[in-house]
Amino acid sequence: MLAASIPGSYPEERLSKQRRRPVSRLSELRTPIFWAEGHPGKLNRESWVIEVSGLCANPKIFTWQVLIALPKSIADARLTSVTRFSVRGGWGGVKVADLLGTVEADPTTSYVRLPCK
Repeated sequence: MLAASIPGSYPEERLSKQRRRPVSRLSELRTPIFWAEGHPGKLNRESWVIEVSGLCANPKIFTWQVLIALPKSIADARLTSVTRFSVRGGWGGVKVADLLGTVEADPTTSYVRLPCK
């Protein structure tokens, strides 16, 4: 699943005492954010793409605009880091299975490779 924090989907213990509102940013959860090779600078979502090709009938390049138009799913899950912090929340986005369904991935496919730059 492509992960993003979804407002309104956090368990009761994550709600603000003042307004009982859900938190929607990692910084509000006091979750440390690490950049292993330094901050990458301004993130330009408009240039993001995910190419799904290989063993599929309908290879496709998904732009940011196409991705945000796809159906979203939310998973109540715990994010645990090797740096010893852990936070539970409602993490939402597009399921990889849905992307693979869109491109009609061959059902005999056993692995997915996710290179990134």
